[in-house]
Amino acid sequence: MIQSLTAFDLVLVISVAITAFALFIFVYIRENAITKKLKAYERAIEQLYMMINKKEPSSISANNKADFDEATSLILERFKILINENAAFKESVLQKISDLEHKSNYSPQINTLTPNNTNFESRIIQLFENGLSADEIADQLRISIGEVELALNLNGFKR
Repeated sequence: MIQSLTAFDLVLVISVAITAFALFIFVYIRENAITKKLKAYERAIEQLYMMINKKEPSSISANNKADFDEATSLILERFKILINENAAFKESVLQKISDLEHKSNYSPQINTLTPNNTNFESRIIQLFENGLSADEIADQLRISIGEVELALNLNGFKR
């Protein structure tokens, strides 16, 4: 049996797709921002390394060494913060992706035999048993002849 998408199902699928697209764009932008920050830190560390290598060990004063230690400790603290933020962000993205995958696996069961359809079909059968043709039933109920014939065929009536 082929299930057709209702308007609600179509809207649901489109909204999940748009949400997933927006999430991936957000992740991409956020990742670029983090990458830029990491590159800036890399350059700063590289400059510090170059400054250290240009000077001879004997020329580094105690004051410069303290400044250097303070700067490196600040950088290391910031790296730890960035690592924690990145881990938390990664976890939230993975959770959002998991939620989206769970939502995209949602497929409502389409039940074609609702009480309204059953009552409608019984009205078609009743009119047919009263001697009306498929054309007359279609005209009276304002539906297509194909719907009348389908209801009759599904209930074992031949035209």
